Amino acid sequence: LENDASCTGIVINAVDDIENARYDDAIANLHRAEEHATDDLMIDIEIRKEDIANIYIDMYLEGKSSIYSEESEQILLKALSLFPGYSKTNKLLSDLLIKKGDRLLEFGNHNAALESYNRSIKYYPENQKLINHRYENLAVSLINKTNKSIEKSDFFLALANMKKTISIQPELKDVLEKSMKELTNFIDEDFHMESSDRIQNLIYQD
Repeated sequence: LENDASCTGIVINAVDDIENARYDDAIANLHRAEEHATDDLMIDIEIRKEDIANIYIDMYLEGKSSIYSEESEQILLKALSLFPGYSKTNKLLSDLLIKKGDRLLEFGNHNAALESYNRSIKYYPENQKLINHRYENLAVSLINKTNKSIEKSDFFLALANMKKTISIQPELKDVLEKSMKELTNFIDEDFHMESSDRIQNLIYQD
């Protein structure tokens, strides 16, 4: 009974925190209360967590813009951690991560853009068509980067970028592997370099 009363008091404190916009304190109190809460009290705790999640979603929507921000991502991640089953949060976070990937791609950060797109699809698989279009854009950007590398005689980077492109767009494998073989032979024969090992460290660099 003492534990029950203590947990109830902690939840009451959390409610006060919510009313006074002390959301981090409210979350901490709710997590404390969960440790010894009865089933009935757990229902109340889950309701309060859902309330905070909705507040975070409203905060995000009020400040929503056409560009990505780290603050926006953190707000949605907090909402998702409080109420994981809310599909609206998953979609909002997925859409935001697409914006993040687009921004990274604009700056030529291909690996980080790919990571962001992959995270997006995990949160909301229904965005698959949108992500597929981004994968195509990413592949095109990498091919352009490959051509520029070849023009500059940066052949190892060109090979690494072709390998990245294949991992993103497997349907280009036959064409790109043929190009990779021709370029590898050119390097090995004309420059007497062993290319197979040299490109490995470049595959995960932008």
